[in-house]
Amino acid sequence: MTDISEKILDSNDKSENKSENKSELSLEDKLIKEITNAEEPLDALQLSRVIFGSKATRKKVNPTLYRMLSKKTIVKLDPIKGMKPRWDLNE
Repeated sequence: MTDISEKILDSNDKSENKSENKSELSLEDKLIKEITNAEEPLDALQLSRVIFGSKATRKKVNPTLYRMLSKKTIVKLDPIKGMKPRWDLNE
């Protein structure tokens, strides 16, 4: 192998490691982090937007939110008139 091709392979390995580090947190961990950092309880779409950006949907986070609810990690707050249910940490 030439020096150039070795450098390309090394840089590919490094970029793969970086992408693995970014996705190390599970969705549950990301949700806990965002709920903790939020100034007020968030609804599912707000949480999804923070985590997934423009490709956000409630469907991406709802199964995990309800699993966390069943484990009593978080609480589901009753919706305020005209709003979706919001989520907060179970303290």
